[in-house]
Amino acid sequence: METRKLKLALSAGALALSLALAGCGGGGSAQAPADPPPPTPYETAMGAIEMAETAADAQAAYDAVKDDVTAAQGDRLQMAVDDRIDEIEMAGRASMQQQALMDAAGMIDTSDLSTQEAVDNARTAIAGLRGALDMAMDVSDSDKAMYQTRLDNAVAAVDAAQDGLHTDERRMNQMAALSGASDTLQAALAALSGSTPTQAQLDAANGALTALNGAITAGADLTDDEKAPYQRESDNAAAPIRTAQTAFDDAEDEADEEMREKMAADGKALHGALGMMPLGNLNRSTNAGGAALAAAGLTVDPTQGSLSADPAEVVLEAGDMAGALGDWSGMNYAQMAAKVANTAVVYTNQAAPKSVPFSEGGHTLTNGSLTVADANLGLVMAEAFMHSGIQTHAVPDKSNGVYVRGTYDGAPGEYNCTTGCSSTSDGSGSPSALGGTWTFTPDKGAMVSQPDANYLYFGWWLRKDDGDPTSASAFFGEVGDVEGDGTLSDPSAVAVNGGSATYSGHAAGKFAINNPLGGSDAGHFTADVMLTAKLGANAGTNNGGVSGMIDNFMANDQSVPWSVKLNHAWWGTSGAFGGRTIDQDLDATGTQFANTVWSIDGNAAPASGSWNGQMYDEAASGDADDGSTIPTAAMGVFESMFGSTHSMVGAFGATKQ
Repeated sequence: METRKLKLALSAGALALSLALAGCGGGGSAQAPADPPPPTPYETAMGAIEMAETAADAQAAYDAVKDDVTAAQGDRLQMAVDDRIDEIEMAGRASMQQQALMDAAGMIDTSDLSTQEAVDNARTAIAGLRGALDMAMDVSDSDKAMYQTRLDNAVAAVDAAQDGLHTDERRMNQMAALSGASDTLQAALAALSGSTPTQAQLDAANGALTALNGAITAGADLTDDEKAPYQRESDNAAAPIRTAQTAFDDAEDEADEEMREKMAADGKALHGALGMMPLGNLNRSTNAGGAALAAAGLTVDPTQGSLSADPAEVVLEAGDMAGALGDWSGMNYAQMAAKVANTAVVYTNQAAPKSVPFSEGGHTLTNGSLTVADANLGLVMAEAFMHSGIQTHAVPDKSNGVYVRGTYDGAPGEYNCTTGCSSTSDGSGSPSALGGTWTFTPDKGAMVSQPDANYLYFGWWLRKDDGDPTSASAFFGEVGDVEGDGTLSDPSAVAVNGGSATYSGHAAGKFAINNPLGGSDAGHFTADVMLTAKLGANAGTNNGGVSGMIDNFMANDQSVPWSVKLNHAWWGTSGAFGGRTIDQDLDATGTQFANTVWSIDGNAAPASGSWNGQMYDEAASGDADDGSTIPTAAMGVFESMFGSTHSMVGAFGATKQ
């Protein structure tokens, strides 16, 4: 640009010089014009620079005259060289960019866009032309216009083709959805035919009909004619589904009626079995192996995993877990004999087994070993006894006996036999017989798992003859010696009157409702129990004894608004409590029961039934007593009635708070 300005200035100066020379004649005769002066080195170089095709040529034109021009002219010539080099470089870039535009445009093919692959290829080429246009900064807008038009036309063609492909794909998917929903509905309708449908079958049919209607609505790219068969199928499906629903409802009503009749029969039967005094003379047991229940005729021995009324006649085997009530673990027991069925649930607070040294686990060692007795073969386990049948174990040469690794009562160690060594086994690893004398030497530090041998239990029992309840009762007791040192401070003999202790725990039992007008029912229940024990003598201002409340009932695992108040029970001997013989201090004779009050929805029935129990001292878990005069646990049984229609019997276990 500076070069062009310089040329204009030179031309104007030459014109002025010519006019001045013409005026110098003073009107004299005309003379022939003089020849123009030759171009100066500056002018020659400037022209050469403007005509240069390469940067080298432009620089060479200046270098040829740089010694023949002034410094100012040299600066102007160098500026002209730089401008010309910029023009040459820009022209080169523009040429390359135009070539890139031509190449990119040539890659776009929109002649056949009938497939997704062709559309994707065209989109890739379009992206290439768009990028080339963005990079063509040295190409004029007019030169780029034709490529922009090519780009716009290609985009429009590809978008139109893609819409068509998407429509085809959507149509295909929508038809597939209709077909699949139709197949599902037909299968669901077929399942409804024939026998009375189940709720699951009805749900499946209704769900399939909803899905088909949804597919019809979603078929926006399909014609009405294409959707018409499926719409008719949907309309026709409503009738058989309604018919099946009616059959299901009728069957449900019939089943409900049968259930009501069964509940009424069960309620009546169990109500009769419970009677008005289901506990009878049921009281605590004093034998260490379980509880002899005079009224129930049942012996409870959780250590053997069974309950029995008479071991020679009926044994209830332990089944699955019955769930837990707080810290009390429940176990189901059952027995079937001919037409008699006995069931029971026992809750215990037996602690988890603990690991103790081998010698403290009830195993007597002599010189570090014990002789394996036939009665204890069930405690023996070794790989050497994994065989089946009888096997002789020969003493190896250069050895004084047979040595095999194994466990005894779970403790690792080594078995040894010197002469006549044999074993009889069924392949389980625990022999049924051993020949010769076998001894077991435990490893140093070997431990055994020792179960808790001193714990409390409570539960309920039900007997059915020919499927009808005939007897039901509840029980509680101890296994081992829960009282620790075998004695329990008599709460009635505590010197300080007015002392008290609170006990909380859980209850479980059976209930029966025989009410033809208000609905009958029968089954099991669980609940919470809270007791207050007043220490000291029964008579006097202290009026020692126990009272409490049972609430938060769950009948057949459903919450019910029941509560049972346990009215005052008097102290017996050694921590027992319950009814008493009326003494002369009350000017009367006879038996006075500790009774109960059953409330439903806050409405209390008259006092009825009875309850009794026993205090235990678990403070040291079978070790030495802690010296406390206050027992740590309370167990008991209870019965209650609500008028002539409701009855229950249960047992509870509670610990001191």
